[in-house]
Amino acid sequence: MRYGLIRLDIEDYVTPESDDGLAVMLDQLDHHRLPASFGVVGEKAEALSRHGRQDLLRRLAAKSALGFHSHSHSRHPTLAEDLAERGYADSVDRFIARERPGVESVSRLIRPPDYFTQPGGNWVPSALDALPRLGMSIMFSESWNSYLVELTEPVWCGQVLHFSLPVPQPAPFLLGLPQSLEQAIARLESVPARIADGGAFTIMTHPTELVTSQFWDVVNFGGGKTRRPLTPAPLRSRNQRERAAAALDTYWQAARRLGKRGVQWVDILTLAEHVAPRWPVEVRRGQLATALAESGLGPSRRAETGTLSAAQLIWALAYFTRHPQADAAIVPRVGPPAAWVAGQPTAATATLRSARVEAGAEAILSQVAREGVLPGAWPAEGTPIEDWAGAAGQHLFGARQEPLPLTFLSYVKDPSRLHWDWPVFAPGFQPYRLWEETRRLAWTLAPVRWQAMP
Repeated sequence: MRYGLIRLDIEDYVTPESDDGLAVMLDQLDHHRLPASFGVVGEKAEALSRHGRQDLLRRLAAKSALGFHSHSHSRHPTLAEDLAERGYADSVDRFIARERPGVESVSRLIRPPDYFTQPGGNWVPSALDALPRLGMSIMFSESWNSYLVELTEPVWCGQVLHFSLPVPQPAPFLLGLPQSLEQAIARLESVPARIADGGAFTIMTHPTELVTSQFWDVVNFGGGKTRRPLTPAPLRSRNQRERAAAALDTYWQAARRLGKRGVQWVDILTLAEHVAPRWPVEVRRGQLATALAESGLGPSRRAETGTLSAAQLIWALAYFTRHPQADAAIVPRVGPPAAWVAGQPTAATATLRSARVEAGAEAILSQVAREGVLPGAWPAEGTPIEDWAGAAGQHLFGARQEPLPLTFLSYVKDPSRLHWDWPVFAPGFQPYRLWEETRRLAWTLAPVRWQAMP
């Protein structure tokens, strides 16, 4: 089975007619019995209330998967602009402070949200630790905007379940209807052949596009500047709206037909329930040796009762170094080094003596027990943590395994592939600090295990 998700980003709080686009999409999805996930901007929930659209608020409250799509979406400073130069701990606190009012608006006017979707190119690593403090444990991103590479399965990262799924439709999707309908259906129908069994993909939609001819936020916040006063987006004619809605209805018919080709349409909560709990995680000594030999420090599926991140592999190395008679260990949650930047492992650590490796293992286990995170280096030696791991692997298992490749970094996009060209950002906005923090947090990235649907 392959899983298809439909995501509505309900965000345009400037154009009143965008409410009608949402009503059309709700009607169509209900008619075709297609489940979807509905991410609402805090200011949009307030706008629906001001416009007297309690009917839409009630319909959203009845949906299985309700999301939070930020407090103000594209209003400057956007999330990425606000957090770009802050230290990580400060950025987590700032994320919570600035987004809490939006969560409260969605909770009060609809109901508490289940997941978070970043607005446009504002994927920020601090969300991976901030969201649980706002009542959410799922980050529903996608391959266009995520800092992680395209993945057809969710992964654990930071404190949340993260989705970075492929998006098959052309962009912009609804703005291109009806002219782009044929291309959109062709791309949709090609999905089953490109997604492996158990994989998932996302259809992204913005209801406002059914009624407008330009993106509302580019009109008001494009190029890093705020238009004053805010102005509704230009509207399509009545005939254009009807043709776009008819084309979208045809698209949903094509989506329904994919059920005969092994695609099950689900909302994000239903798919998340198909993910096995992350804890407890057990690793055996032999599994650890095989994982390090085959893929180095990276997400591992070797554990019989769970999966392991690179940070947990380091902890397991330390544990088996300190407990040479142990055959298995229950691995705790292990956070990334508090201060770490990817570098080149040094071959000199191959000469670390066994006593030094054991002392490093003790330091690692102590810090994880005390603070829940890895040290960035072993202070007694000034040795980068990944270099200590290479030496520990060699001492434990004999085979030459140093330096261990940092394969978890392959899950983070190169900056040239990031959506820093999102038209709301000012030209040249390139928040490299956010990218570096993402690479550090990738120490915690672990694959999921599937289980039968509840």
